[in-house]
Amino acid sequence: MTATQTRPAERLVRVAMLGAIGAALAAAESAFPHPVPWVRLGVGNAAVLVALWSDGVWAALAVLLLKLGLAGLIGGTLAQPTMIVAGFAGGAAWATMSLFHGASDALRIGPIGVSIAGALAYGLAQVWLVSVWLVQSSLWTWAPLIIGPGVLAGGITGLLAALVLRRLECWMPWEGKGGQSR
Repeated sequence: MTATQTRPAERLVRVAMLGAIGAALAAAESAFPHPVPWVRLGVGNAAVLVALWSDGVWAALAVLLLKLGLAGLIGGTLAQPTMIVAGFAGGAAWATMSLFHGASDALRIGPIGVSIAGALAYGLAQVWLVSVWLVQSSLWTWAPLIIGPGVLAGGITGLLAALVLRRLECWMPWEGKGGQSR
């Protein structure tokens, strides 16, 4: 029985576990110093990618919301500007990853490519929101320094998710069209 064929209660438990895992990874990551204030790996987002592949778009949104809420409670940032920016940018990343996931066969991309697209959307949304809401000046000259490392981190997070998905047998690139890896 595959992930999409499981009973609703099993799916709910899996989504809750992925949300908790994502929050725990995000909280653990925030305990380490960041080389640059806005740069972090975002390994908690691997849980969102796993949910996207194993249970679909809406499960991934639920995992994202659980991850954000629990990490905000753990870190004491719930309803602070950083949490609001993370929620807005996370929503943009989720929407982008959902679109790219839906077209992943046609585009011949897997979790790494989808994660990179989501990281790019996250960075663009973050720069836009901070520049119009918090700073009220253009951050676009700094955008490459903000978005560039985020896209690299998105690739690493996508790789982590791909490894987990292979282990769970939710994404098997060698079984794709023509037996080629994506």
